[in-house]
Amino acid sequence: MLKLIRKIKSAAGVALSDGLGEAWKYVRAFLLAALSVYALAIVRNVYGLDHTPDWDEARSLLIKSLVDLPTLVDQWVVSPSYSLIVQRPLITAAVLILSGATVVLGVLLVRANNVLNRQSEVLKNADANDALVRQAGIIGRYPHAKQSEDGAPWRSLCDDILCPENKYLYILGANGVDTFGGPGAPLYDVLKSFRGTVNVILCKPGTTPMKRRAAAVGTNAADYKKAISTSVRRLKELRKAGHSIEVRYYDGKPNWKLMITNSTLWVQYYLPSGPHVDETPVWLLESTSNHDGLYHLFHMEFERIWERCAASRVDLGR
Repeated sequence: MLKLIRKIKSAAGVALSDGLGEAWKYVRAFLLAALSVYALAIVRNVYGLDHTPDWDEARSLLIKSLVDLPTLVDQWVVSPSYSLIVQRPLITAAVLILSGATVVLGVLLVRANNVLNRQSEVLKNADANDALVRQAGIIGRYPHAKQSEDGAPWRSLCDDILCPENKYLYILGANGVDTFGGPGAPLYDVLKSFRGTVNVILCKPGTTPMKRRAAAVGTNAADYKKAISTSVRRLKELRKAGHSIEVRYYDGKPNWKLMITNSTLWVQYYLPSGPHVDETPVWLLESTSNHDGLYHLFHMEFERIWERCAASRVDLGR
């Protein structure tokens, strides 16, 4: 029944459209005929004709009009204008000023319209870019992760971790010591206060990828291994204090640095040839309703690595 109603509506719409098109053809023909009659009446009145001119007579009248055009211009435009200038100079000046102002205003309006059109395109492009940013879930980019004024917002991340609605913190890093492992690290005290689930993945000590990373950032391999041990020792302390913490090692080269909460995600990249990750840009992402947003994609990347490292679970004791 619904399909039948749709077909009837569609057919009615087509019929109405065709009918309006035909009606417009007749109206247009009528208007052209009326305009022709009016033009013919003007010609007959101007030239005092008492009959409809044939083509030869019409051609003669056209030639005569072109010949008489300078005289008509002089009689109807030049002479009256000259008389007005002589007899009414103030009025003439006012007319000229107003005419000039009209021309200038017209030029300005045209230029303003062109500017507005260009701005409209800029705004459309900006709206499109803004829609893409919202869809991707990007909420910020910072030049580095050092704890300074122009660096990434560690304070905001800490507040987000300790938010009552946040139930977990996932960390994918290299040695972790500058993130949470050592005193003075941004998350050192935060992890002590956080009572949710903490899952941490760190580079496996002593492996070739770890040694290459240490060389890339100008650190001795033994010192880099010690930094990993320091971070793990800190997590063991928290585990003994009753925190829900699990740690796993990965044996590949460090790629992404991730810190994930319920609502936000911190992304950095470990450049193969250095520098230290604190000197690389930070991207902040938020969870979006669409599951192809960057937050969800990186969240899945963490889960993929977490499952891959199941066999390298670190014993934190009880």
